[in-house]
Amino acid sequence: EVALEMFDSIAQDGGKLVLQSKSYQWRFDGNKLAAYDSAATLNTGIRLGNEVAQEDISTLEKLSEGESYFPFSFEHHGALPGEAEICIRVDDTFTGKTVDIYSVDDAGNAVLEGTGKVTADGELTFTTSHCSLWFIKESTARGMSLGTILLIVAGCLAGLAAAGIGVYYLFIRRKKV
Repeated sequence: EVALEMFDSIAQDGGKLVLQSKSYQWRFDGNKLAAYDSAATLNTGIRLGNEVAQEDISTLEKLSEGESYFPFSFEHHGALPGEAEICIRVDDTFTGKTVDIYSVDDAGNAVLEGTGKVTADGELTFTTSHCSLWFIKESTARGMSLGTILLIVAGCLAGLAAAGIGVYYLFIRRKKV
């Protein structure tokens, strides 16, 4: 646990605070701190993988929709004193892959927080200003399918053809009459 009064000094001089563990790291930039109660403490523990509580795993199994996922849960739940850069070590199955990063909101819904790349060392880095139950799963393509693109192109061509016919009747055909 870190006394939040420690954030006062880094906020005043614009310094940085780095908290290192074997499996994760927190990094705070004094220039990105917000209002907070300096009398409180911040529990910087993060449960990774099989350390996550079984009731949370049950929630994530439903939210991951049968896809492979890696769970993690912050000991602190709620707002942080500012934006934090978090680096965690994830399961080897995600090494080198692009992943979608989700948090779970108070209503139990998955909220896409962003996308990141897991390094060859199995580390994922992302930023957040709040903590709760989180998980990652392999990123799915968000681009349009070929069929959707062809449909859009066909619609544009039909629109151009209709405009051309309209111009023909308004200007060219009218002059002949």
